[in-house]
Amino acid sequence: MAAVFVILTFVAGLVGGLQFPLAAAVAAGGPGSVAARLSALDLCGAALGAFSVSAFIIPTIGIESLAVFLAGLGAIALAGLGTAHWRKSPATLS
Repeated sequence: MAAVFVILTFVAGLVGGLQFPLAAAVAAGGPGSVAARLSALDLCGAALGAFSVSAFIIPTIGIESLAVFLAGLGAIALAGLGTAHWRKSPATLS
């Protein structure tokens, strides 16, 4: 069971870590403005998410259902960012 927890923690960290660079690559603007905008959006989303999850979602659906929902939401976000990044700069086959 401990190995499953370690693997899931690694995967969650990897997915979360991939989202910021992909979003930065997709966003338009200079590096400073893109980083500032993404950081501000990340902090606002974290504050809104912490409040809404603790006040409304956990009491309504429970922690286990929330974990499954957030895992799916993270996978969808990563797939969307990856698709947008690929469309912006498609890989060339040599």
